[in-house]
Amino acid sequence: MLVDGKEYVTWLCRSKDYRQNGESKIALDTYYQMEKREGESPLEFCFRQGWEKYISEMLLVDFLILNRDRHGANVEVLRNRQTKTIRLAPLFDHGLSLCFSLHEEESLNAVDSMADRPVQCFVGSHSATENLNLIPQKYRKVTPVGGIPLKEGREAFPAQREVLRESDRDLLFTDLEEAISQKRREVIWQMIWERWNYYESFCNT
Repeated sequence: MLVDGKEYVTWLCRSKDYRQNGESKIALDTYYQMEKREGESPLEFCFRQGWEKYISEMLLVDFLILNRDRHGANVEVLRNRQTKTIRLAPLFDHGLSLCFSLHEEESLNAVDSMADRPVQCFVGSHSATENLNLIPQKYRKVTPVGGIPLKEGREAFPAQREVLRESDRDLLFTDLEEAISQKRREVIWQMIWERWNYYESFCNT
């Protein structure tokens, strides 16, 4: 990569196009302004659209990684005028998460995994921890220790089951050894793991 004539080596993240043929996108906050009922909050609006499960999972993910930037344009609504369907796009833009602003080992050593820093959340509050209370009770489910049965005896990626295990650490950091230092991987995992254990306790309360 060239910046001002100087060459840099960097890492890029690429994903497949999540839009299907005929789909157009619009920011959630814009769609909300167009379609909301009088006095309806963004959270109430999303639940009325049938997006309870999506929003619940989003709030959990943003808590686990302390995503501080889930403003109304960081959730996209996908509309298909031909099939007259509407859905939310997969979660994206997690740049302001985890230890994004920490570059020195000394600052990584001082990380408080459970710190509840101010966040932007279009459907919730400025507290990722308090936003867990917005998850409906029926979605506050954590599979008992041991996880759910897996097909053909194969291990599942964490997203395919409802419980996180310490053994998932290697799965989460697969092929990232060169991109992320060992120290940073340790701090990131510690943060996710402690926050997951907090969430399990929250669900069982």
